[in-house]
Amino acid sequence: FENQQYVKMIEKENQRVHYLETQDEEKNSEISQLQSLTAELDSNTKRNHKQLVHNKNTLESLVKTKVVLVAHLDALQKQMELLQLQNKNQHRDQFEETLQMYEAIWSDYKSKYMSLPLAQKLVSEEARLARSQVSHSHRLQQKQLLQQRIQAAKDERDFQDWHRAEKKLSVAKKLVELENALKEKMALQTQLQEIREKNVPVVPEQDHGDNEQDQENRAGEEPERMEDETSINVWDDEGKTQEGNAPQDLSCQDMASPPQKSDDNTETDRASRGPANVMK
Repeated sequence: FENQQYVKMIEKENQRVHYLETQDEEKNSEISQLQSLTAELDSNTKRNHKQLVHNKNTLESLVKTKVVLVAHLDALQKQMELLQLQNKNQHRDQFEETLQMYEAIWSDYKSKYMSLPLAQKLVSEEARLARSQVSHSHRLQQKQLLQQRIQAAKDERDFQDWHRAEKKLSVAKKLVELENALKEKMALQTQLQEIREKNVPVVPEQDHGDNEQDQENRAGEEPERMEDETSINVWDDEGKTQEGNAPQDLSCQDMASPPQKSDDNTETDRASRGPANVMK
């Protein structure tokens, strides 16, 4: 029994030893890997350090070179500007000399050309053409202004004709109404006369004739008075004035005599005098 226990203990120890050996091998492999990585890092660090030193040296040299190059660039820029200015001045002097030469030639040819009769005639014709153009533009403006005035006058005349026609229609309507009123008045006077003849006693023939004559005169004066008022209103409509006022744009002679009427106005007067003549 004890031997079995020792055997088990030995087996356990062997297993533990095997496990520890395995772990030792793993640790050794890790150590070797870490050592290789450390060596690689050392080499990388050395290489990077060398690169850094090289870059620093290069930067210092580039900074020094930049200062030199900037100074050289400034010098070249100034030199180029100076050369451009000199070249520009030189070319400008040459161009000015050439221009003066051509201007002298032009003035010489111009003086010779202007001395010719045809050239002088051309100058005079150009001046006359300029004056004609100015006059033409002025007349064109006047023409446009006159056309505008003519158009405005035409529009006003059309409006006046329409207004006059409207007035004529209203006058004709009033005349018809007046004729109807006169007819009614005549009928009423006839009825009144008949009633008076029936109710009033007999009077002498002379007095009776005088009364009839007075009634006829009054009956005739009423249409004539209304006819005169209508004629005055018609004359005012034709003269474009208000009732009771004389036309503003008529002369003294025109104010002394009534305005001449057209055929339409003549017909209107005839129509207005019709009822009065009937009454008489």
